[in-house]
Amino acid sequence: MNKHEAKGQQYLSPPVVKLGPHSDRIEVGQYGEQLAARYLTDAGYVILDRNWRCRAGELDLVAQQGRITVICEVRTRRGHRAGSGLESVTRRKLRRLRRLAGEWQIETQNGGNSIRIDVIGIQIHTDNTSTIHHVRGAV
Repeated sequence: MNKHEAKGQQYLSPPVVKLGPHSDRIEVGQYGEQLAARYLTDAGYVILDRNWRCRAGELDLVAQQGRITVICEVRTRRGHRAGSGLESVTRRKLRRLRRLAGEWQIETQNGGNSIRIDVIGIQIHTDNTSTIHHVRGAV
């Protein structure tokens, strides 16, 4: 994912809700998705779906930017041991997101718009502030 960071944008965000020091992986993920949704909304996107699921998997966020439907994979990390959230998105995951985007279009009958797949990596710092890296068109 590093080669795409040049296309990305960095955004510093104050905490939405404080995470406790022992928050589990699910709470951290939900917190990150909440931050990502707020970031996108502040940037003028309209959130169409959150945590959309089908048999093949899940889409974290589906948003609209003008005439483009944007599928957003959100990866949240606390600390640096596991690397950045962007680094954790593999080619296999991106292929799955493309398939899920097609499933979403069929189910919602939203086939008229072009689709773009973005990745949002969120790094939560020890003071509960966050840095958001947004990679547009990750596929």
